[in-house]
Amino acid sequence: IQAIEHKRSAFLIGVQFHPEFMLYRAFARRIFRSFVEAAAERMATRTRAAQDAAAEHGRAAGPNLDAEAREAEGVAVQ
Repeated sequence: IQAIEHKRSAFLIGVQFHPEFMLYRAFARRIFRSFVEAAAERMATRTRAAQDAAAEHGRAAGPNLDAEAREAEGVAVQ
């Protein structure tokens, strides 16, 4: 087995090779493109969650959107 992925996860992939050394190959570029797209979607989702949580409390979303998003997701914020 050279690589595995989890179909139900937002982004989970395990490889037994170095795709960063193979960017000249289309499949390796797809791995990184997919990772960046998943990260961008997660950030957009978290930003929307923080903005929605802030709106529920009658305030604007502050500069610390990451902490606000974690709080909206029910994750302990320290």
